[in-house]
Amino acid sequence: MLTHLDRILDCFARMDRTGLEDLLSPDFTYYEVSKDNFLDRLEDFWKDWRKKESYFDTLEVIPGSCCNKACQNHLGKTAYQFRSPDGKSLDLRFVLEQDVQGNFIVKDIYPCHDLLTFERIEGPNSQLTFWVYEEDKRGTELPENYPILLHQAQEGLANWKELMAQGPVHVSQLHDWLRRYEMTYQDCGEWIDLGEIVWRWDAFLRTYHDVELFVSFVEEFEADLICFQVGDYVALTEEQLLSLILDIERRMELRYTVIHGTDFDIILQESRGEIRVNCRTSFSLDFILLTAIKAFRGWFQQERAKLLVQYFALTAAERDSFLETADNPFQLYQVGTMLSFHIQTRERFRKQGVFIPFRLGSHLSHHLLE
Repeated sequence: MLTHLDRILDCFARMDRTGLEDLLSPDFTYYEVSKDNFLDRLEDFWKDWRKKESYFDTLEVIPGSCCNKACQNHLGKTAYQFRSPDGKSLDLRFVLEQDVQGNFIVKDIYPCHDLLTFERIEGPNSQLTFWVYEEDKRGTELPENYPILLHQAQEGLANWKELMAQGPVHVSQLHDWLRRYEMTYQDCGEWIDLGEIVWRWDAFLRTYHDVELFVSFVEEFEADLICFQVGDYVALTEEQLLSLILDIERRMELRYTVIHGTDFDIILQESRGEIRVNCRTSFSLDFILLTAIKAFRGWFQQERAKLLVQYFALTAAERDSFLETADNPFQLYQVGTMLSFHIQTRERFRKQGVFIPFRLGSHLSHHLLE
């Protein structure tokens, strides 16, 4: 005879909302939200899942156990992975409660982030994240003016989509949109990536954050773009070029790459150009501007790579030893990419009376310049 949990697992495997409507109790909350809210989000999640790959009828149900020591033992036993044929999966925990007849019923359902399955899983595995809106969770305190802020944020996102539908835009239009919704962005708390915590206005905040970063980048390097285009950076001495590249690196890497983790992917096709910020916010922009930015960044990366070979401050053995002992990604990034790291290292040793030979990075020249 199938238990209450068995029947619910079967509904999850078949992505059957109607079945869950009958099995789940409105007296409980699931993932800290009401039954109806939980099922609405779950249905949207299933639809998105199916869109990502070819259509499939059912999910494989793989039993497991939560291995997070912070969880109570009795909560960790009923955890399951739901897996589609393409290797995508969702891990959930099911909290059971014994009713007056002595039967165990599902009292709560929420994601498991430390699931250990009881069988070996072959093939690719890409874990999906299921979430509910923070506003809907039990006990969430909302700002007094939350409805107004949400309306303004949704309006801002709608206006952004209308602007993008017009085709390639000019940077001045980005300025106008940012100014119009600056107070909304600030009043909603600005963009802070909280991982599993998702608010209804997050899509607006993410978009605003990314557009603002790109516009600030354009403003920061406006003079450099002009100088590069008119040829002012041609025929510089090595000393002049070194000083220039270090200055650009300081403004470009530390402000945008290290602090914000920002990257700009530029795609140019005939007279149309598109930029993607942080691998998530894409928009079609003025072709001339994007062409100039791409050329400038390409020149900077190439010239920095040449100088890095010349001023590399570690021997091959020292570099390998450093890579083995480095304990964070930024250290690896500094050694392999940032010219300032090697210039500062050389200066530190020079003050101690130690001369470091030049071109210690010759063995890396092909890799750096490709």
